[in-house]
Amino acid sequence: MPFTAPDDSLCAPWDESPEVLENGDGLPGKHIYAIFVAGFCNLNCHYCYLPDRKGPGMSRDMAEATLQFIASRPARRRDVGFFGVEPMTEWELIQWMIARALEVVPGVEFSLNTNGTLFTPDRLDFLASHGCKIAISIDGAPETHDRNRPTLGGKGSWKLLARHIPDLVKYPHKVYTRITVAPDRAHCFDADVAAIFGLGLPRVSFSMDLTADWSDAQLDSLEASCERLADWYIRQLESGAIPEIASWDSIGKGRSVPKAGLFCGAGDILLSIALDGTIYPCWRYAGDKLHPIGHVKTGMDREKQAPFAGFDTLGQMKGCSTCANNRTCGRCAWVSEKYAGAMDRVTHAQCRGSAIFIAAGQRVSRELLARQNPIYLSRLLGRALRTVGEPGAPAPEAMGESTGDVVLLRGAGGRFYAVPRSELAALQALAPDRAGAGAAT
Repeated sequence: MPFTAPDDSLCAPWDESPEVLENGDGLPGKHIYAIFVAGFCNLNCHYCYLPDRKGPGMSRDMAEATLQFIASRPARRRDVGFFGVEPMTEWELIQWMIARALEVVPGVEFSLNTNGTLFTPDRLDFLASHGCKIAISIDGAPETHDRNRPTLGGKGSWKLLARHIPDLVKYPHKVYTRITVAPDRAHCFDADVAAIFGLGLPRVSFSMDLTADWSDAQLDSLEASCERLADWYIRQLESGAIPEIASWDSIGKGRSVPKAGLFCGAGDILLSIALDGTIYPCWRYAGDKLHPIGHVKTGMDREKQAPFAGFDTLGQMKGCSTCANNRTCGRCAWVSEKYAGAMDRVTHAQCRGSAIFIAAGQRVSRELLARQNPIYLSRLLGRALRTVGEPGAPAPEAMGESTGDVVLLRGAGGRFYAVPRSELAALQALAPDRAGAGAAT
């Protein structure tokens, strides 16, 4: 069975959500920057939102200006993220920017969003030596992946990616895969997720291809797939396996829409920087060259930034205020604007699809919390749980571990884990209610 937990600990999670809370010094916890370093891609994915994929990369001068701009914005941590079109086509620039960022950007971290076809052992070693997190687009089993993500010549790209998977499984830092669910593959979404975990890649997040038209029948198929995937995920964690579905684990952590700004932080803690240095609210807006809100050489345009940083997601979304998912739904402003006509509206597919994902994630959370699953609790707490006794030994009640301030939990393989009673109670209080139906018009 893949992903078996080590004998002496449980794997703590990688929380992919931005840290937006202020610390004692009043600084934001983390800023995230999606930087377009490349203008070319070796693939021709059907759902790509970037119209121009055969241009030059970012200049060295603009890369320097970008890093200086990032350094100028106060934050405790700054994630310098390398985006496309396919960033690995500008490998020398990435190397230079990492070295330069370490010199000029305080609290810098690195991430890479890639199609995964252009790695080499030396490139992975370099990224690993600088603690770079890697996000790879894999849409599931080879048939699904090749269908969605062909090369420029029209052939499937699975083989180009698959040759690097053994090295990625051994990569010492965080690697997660991103699945884009296309309407014609909704019926096998659960099998595609399981196929990725079967490769040994332990973290998955997913989203729908909302640039496509979804029929009600395809949404029904997605719902059925999510129910099957939820059953599979619960069984896996109960058996001691440790696959991580980040899109659902975040629901158990009580994720919610911020008081001000968009759910994802676009235009505020999340910014995207285009090849020419123009600043956009996120990479989607950068792809369309829609709503520029500044330039790295001149700074932010506060007037243009205000509609994003000050957007009242809970109050301004039309048709959403009475929906049970209003505080949990990760609505995409770009999708709303492009396909529903305005940032304060959602499409039918956007609404129902989000409700489907949330309902399945809430069921996973309710059931795993009710079962006091140690692996799931470890992820919600953000740390490994303390082990008690030896595997297979009798329950150590005589040690006094199951009384007072500590609750003893039994994990797979007969191992016991100690959790402070107050922390367990706080997590169980977050157990989500049953998801309501979407209410968008």
